[in-house]
Amino acid sequence: MLMNKLEQLLRKDTALRLADYDVCQLLFNAKDRRLRLGDIAHEMVFSPSRLSYQVGVLCDKGILRRIEDTTDGRAAFAELTSHGMEIFLEARAIHKKHVQDMFNDLVTLEEAEVVHGVFSRVRERLRRG
Repeated sequence: MLMNKLEQLLRKDTALRLADYDVCQLLFNAKDRRLRLGDIAHEMVFSPSRLSYQVGVLCDKGILRRIEDTTDGRAAFAELTSHGMEIFLEARAIHKKHVQDMFNDLVTLEEAEVVHGVFSRVRERLRRG
């Protein structure tokens, strides 16, 4: 229910869906705002075909640019464009407000820190495999 509500609010107030936002966030945090498509698929737990479709849609909107890897003909990169950066930063502020509106009066700072700590440890374990 939470994810559905966040999706609904983000789509209403921005040009991004939640999955689009997550891809843009990965790229925003990446060196040179660029990642290999395979790395994005791994982080997002997306199939390569699903990610390829999503990247294609975001490229059509001018949010991302697909760049072929000249060293590996089978691989490609996705890069956040300057237009994409503007869209993402606007969406990030709006999404942050949505999350705050949902949780601020329900969760204390101490509880939020515990949840953050738990899920940070879970993420690290999952990354190690």
